[in-house]
Amino acid sequence: MIKIPHKYLLGLCITLLLFISSSVFAEEIEVSPTLAPVITPIAETKSNDALDVLKARQEKLKENFKISDVDKEESKAKEELQNAQIKKETIQEINKKIEQELSALKLDLKNLNKVKFDLEKKIDLSEEEKKKQQFEIERLKKSEQELQKNVNFKAILLEKNKQDLEKLSQEEELKRYALAQVALYKIALQEKHDEETDKKIKLFTGVSIFFLLFYIVRLLGEKKYCHSKKCKKKYGHRFVTFDIFGLLTYLGFVVWFLFYLKPEMVVYLLFLVGAIVIVLQEYIFSVVSSVFIVQLYHVGDRIRFKKNEGIIEGMTLLKISIRTIDSIGVNMQEIRMIPNSEFMKQEVVKLPKTSIEKTTFDIVLPNDLSVDLPRFMADIEGNVLQKNITVRSENEITDSDFFYEVDFYFMPTGQPVIKLFWQETREKNNRIKRKILA
Repeated sequence: MIKIPHKYLLGLCITLLLFISSSVFAEEIEVSPTLAPVITPIAETKSNDALDVLKARQEKLKENFKISDVDKEESKAKEELQNAQIKKETIQEINKKIEQELSALKLDLKNLNKVKFDLEKKIDLSEEEKKKQQFEIERLKKSEQELQKNVNFKAILLEKNKQDLEKLSQEEELKRYALAQVALYKIALQEKHDEETDKKIKLFTGVSIFFLLFYIVRLLGEKKYCHSKKCKKKYGHRFVTFDIFGLLTYLGFVVWFLFYLKPEMVVYLLFLVGAIVIVLQEYIFSVVSSVFIVQLYHVGDRIRFKKNEGIIEGMTLLKISIRTIDSIGVNMQEIRMIPNSEFMKQEVVKLPKTSIEKTTFDIVLPNDLSVDLPRFMADIEGNVLQKNITVRSENEITDSDFFYEVDFYFMPTGQPVIKLFWQETREKNNRIKRKILA
């Protein structure tokens, strides 16, 4: 098992932090400038064209907006509605103050007129008193004119504010209607988005199940139809190549699906892939190395790895299994599992197989020979063949499941014949033949 160093775990934590920060940053990205004029502020349109504007706005929404854009437009509409309400409340407060001031001015004007009227009623006055009366009347007239101007100004301002309030009320109603339209469209768009997302998830699930079932069928087929050493030697590298191709195809499908489901998820996927590469780099290197290993080596090849000789018995995406042998091909009864990454880093020498010959030897016995045939065959097998034939790795000699065979049959003349078969080097073959004849 490959251990994960602490520095890789630290790298994973840093990558995950970057992944989280990127998701926060992605939420703050502005939408395309082409979306800005799609929905114009209703307050800037004429009241008699409000319905046409809203219809045009709805059509633009259907053409250009995604759910995230509708959320922004809904927030914008709420903000505009809130600003209109604040402006309306401010004007109402100002009107209250103007009405109070106007009432006070009218009261002052009324009092001023009363004082002027009382002053004009006085008639029995001396010349000096008349001059003072006339001066005071002129002053009161001037004050009256100033008060009247203020009253007229306040009245005009109050009337203008009332008109503005009426317009703001209309605009507020239009904004409420627009906000309701955006909310309704958002609900419809969300339902459509949820429906599309369900379809995409079903597609992903279906394709994943297909890949899984296909891989299970491949494993079962290999186990049922390619369980022999000969088949594994001939087709083993093809199975590994198939596994690599299938894995890469599925990973490509996952990347495409994430972009198809939500394009911005590809950005997150880059951080996720970075974390996976940091943590599982040994496993990834093993998978990549398997691509080259299956091209260079096959099941049954004899190799020297780290001063040890062995026969390649199996290859997978992550490891290669080697059955160790000695210099003359004797099976050491040891299976070593070596990660592909380590196998590629070390020096590997591909060795030729030991020169093994197949030998068939017949012993014809006479009819009148009094021989215990089974005992004679057991003696040859036990004292000659078993003691002199080297028990090598099966892949080192042939793809058969035996090293020697002892059998017998009768010729048409009735003579018994002992048939011997074994596999050994040429030198040992001659030695075995001499011992049998002796």
